Amino acid sequence: MNGKLKGSNKMEIYSSKKLRIIRWFIFAFFAIIFAADLYFVKTNQLAFIDKPVMDFCVALRDDSLTIIAKSITFMANTLTMLGLCILLVILPTRIKLGFPLGIATGLAALCHVGAKYFIDRPRPDHSLWLINVSDPSFPSGHANVSVVFYLFLMILLARYFKINKNMGAAVLVIIVLPLMVVAICASRLYLGVHFASDVIGGICLGACLLIIFLTIYEALWPISFQFTNEQPGWGNIRKQRAWRQPQIQTKETEMIQFPKNRSPWKRPNTTKKKRQEEEVRRHSIEERERIRKERRERNQESHL
Repeated sequence: MNGKLKGSNKMEIYSSKKLRIIRWFIFAFFAIIFAADLYFVKTNQLAFIDKPVMDFCVALRDDSLTIIAKSITFMANTLTMLGLCILLVILPTRIKLGFPLGIATGLAALCHVGAKYFIDRPRPDHSLWLINVSDPSFPSGHANVSVVFYLFLMILLARYFKINKNMGAAVLVIIVLPLMVVAICASRLYLGVHFASDVIGGICLGACLLIIFLTIYEALWPISFQFTNEQPGWGNIRKQRAWRQPQIQTKETEMIQFPKNRSPWKRPNTTKKKRQEEEVRRHSIEERERIRKERRERNQESHL
């Protein structure tokens, strides 16, 4: 069964490997920035960044901007995130959308809460606050959770719209949700409850967690519960990776072509008439074989 890889399979394997390499380069980039940010925070060497940014945000303050900033930062509060996760779990897409987002957001919240109390950095001066907060400052929980929730939601929705060939909605999601993350991070600086280094740390932590959650989601979540064009219902929990188990095109496999998005062991959804035609055809083949066998037997008897 020696075969060669088809051209499309080669491209899929190459692109899959390339995307995974790029993903882990991005993870390493944000992890290094987070580690450097944490080091400079612990050694108090970021005042040359934190103070000018805070002064700039204070100078921008206005009553209308304050109302907008409070409304934006509300989109990443604990109760808001909890309500959105519950809403997504209630919707019919709970398995493909609600559960992955809820699990990822909850774990991200636990990570930044643990980091906050472990590092225990004090907040900016109380006179700069426009809202009340109680927990430590580094890293920014709003930045961390908004990166994980809204960017994970962006990825899943973009895949869904791409499958349904609605590229306009996919582009809209890719533009709007990252802008929402930027607005939430900026609102934390405007409201005076975080230093710039806190927000940078929250963004980097959220980006690292997002890559980890996305990798686990693609590896362990059943294929039939994902927004994907791959065949559902294969029954295996771990996803078959194309770059690990390439499909070899052979003469035997060329004879078997399954419809897209259909499990190979499911009976085709044919009409009753087609099934009857298949049955007649099968019986006619069997009948011809029986006649040939009888002729061979008679020929053998005549020779004897």
